[in-house]
Amino acid sequence: MSPGFDRGRLILALLLGVPSLLLFLLSVFRPVLPLEGTDPLLSALCHRQPDRCLSLPWGSSALCSRCTAFWLGLAAGSAVTYSGRFRPVFWTGLTLMLPLIADGLLQLHTYYESSNPLRVVTGLAAGLGISIVILGKQSRR
Repeated sequence: MSPGFDRGRLILALLLGVPSLLLFLLSVFRPVLPLEGTDPLLSALCHRQPDRCLSLPWGSSALCSRCTAFWLGLAAGSAVTYSGRFRPVFWTGLTLMLPLIADGLLQLHTYYESSNPLRVVTGLAAGLGISIVILGKQSRR
């Protein structure tokens, strides 16, 4: 094995990234795949409100726009953080989660209603942030 190779980080990145990528793909392609058995899993992960799902040419995403983007962000963040091209900073990860928290709290406690494009941005940022927090912390041993 090459110097600097960390099997633990690779396993963690795969355990985080692969299921996240599969959930993203399932959300996007569920409308055209005969996978009714996945509905209980998807319902456990997301509210799945139709007006908050992504409108795709082949139907609506199986998860809301925020959750779909979150799983993509988590998968992409796992790959980028593990690749070594980017040195994750723990506080950057936490900062990337703040827009999702703020948007969610505003919707919960006021009459503010977020838009789907904003939900995509906050979900993607939070997914990236969580991957940085998890893999960044792991990489600082």
